[in-house]
Amino acid sequence: MMYFNHALRKLAVVASLVLSVSGCAPNPQDDIPLFKTFIAENIDKVSEDPYISSTVRPGDALYRFFVQLQHGRVKEEVYEPLKGGDSESKLWYAKLSLPYNELRGEVYQFLTESMQAGNPYAALELSEQGEFCQRYGKGSARSKLFNKMGLSTIYESDVCDEAYFELAVEGFEKLAQQGDLRAQYFFLKQKNWDQSTETRAEYIQEIIRFAEAHYYQPLMDYVGTILFYSKEENKDISNTQEQHELAIKLLTIASNNNYIPAIYKLYFATINKDEKEKLINKSFVLGDIRMIKYQLFKEQGGSPEQYYYNAIIKELSGHYLFSPEKSGKEPDVQLQAEKFAESIRSSVYIDGFTDSGDWN
Repeated sequence: MMYFNHALRKLAVVASLVLSVSGCAPNPQDDIPLFKTFIAENIDKVSEDPYISSTVRPGDALYRFFVQLQHGRVKEEVYEPLKGGDSESKLWYAKLSLPYNELRGEVYQFLTESMQAGNPYAALELSEQGEFCQRYGKGSARSKLFNKMGLSTIYESDVCDEAYFELAVEGFEKLAQQGDLRAQYFFLKQKNWDQSTETRAEYIQEIIRFAEAHYYQPLMDYVGTILFYSKEENKDISNTQEQHELAIKLLTIASNNNYIPAIYKLYFATINKDEKEKLINKSFVLGDIRMIKYQLFKEQGGSPEQYYYNAIIKELSGHYLFSPEKSGKEPDVQLQAEKFAESIRSSVYIDGFTDSGDWN
């Protein structure tokens, strides 16, 4: 049984999304002048607001949940209350439960309930682009396994349908018209403006517009096209020195506005020791548990410094990264870690489009 009007199957929205672009493939080197004014006006601005680029702020619905999710605290006491919440809460309960085969029926239930309540992210999750479809839909490895085992998969014929994507598009269209930047970026990606020299400048201007509103995921996606990991060199590289410098400047702007993914990427892209130290301090204050873990593994095993980082991780995530060794200094170090953890003002970078592998 489908949970929305059959007429939605005939929506022509999807067809109108994809812009047919022509012309030569763009050269990223030509992008550099397009960013010149934006960089000049923003490179030296440093925000003191820890939440300026945060998806949600303290006091907002689900702020505490998103912070705990980023910190790796996803035990029952964290996400169980989501089951009784609104469509957004149900969506996140479903997304958290996706890896568990035994919960697939419950996941499907909550996704459909969230979708019925008008949440386009839930509809997208059930479409061919969604993780639920890819994990459990018809033709998936799990679906074939369940069928061999004689287990019921009554919903498999009701997911991965194009109509789910059409419904998601309709929902995102409403959000975009209301000024939702994430929904607007969803549509920008469908247009493929970045793939042609004829529309490349418009694409860059949109990336800049999002960044000026402190929504930095589009900028990060762009940086990923000019600064990418080389297995041979074991570091991020660019095709030209000018593109590398552009990437550093764009990451610096996002980092100056407390966007955690940019701080993390910039740390590994810069070689200046003083700058690295500043980035470490900034990321710690914003509660980036990935950076804290990284620093922990750099310390000598059993050292007070390593225990300090381990204790901070325990305060944030609810568990030590590894069982700490006992030492005479442990009580003092533990107290310092607890005090520091209390001072953290966590910025949130997760949204409905964030892949589960990038949550923490």
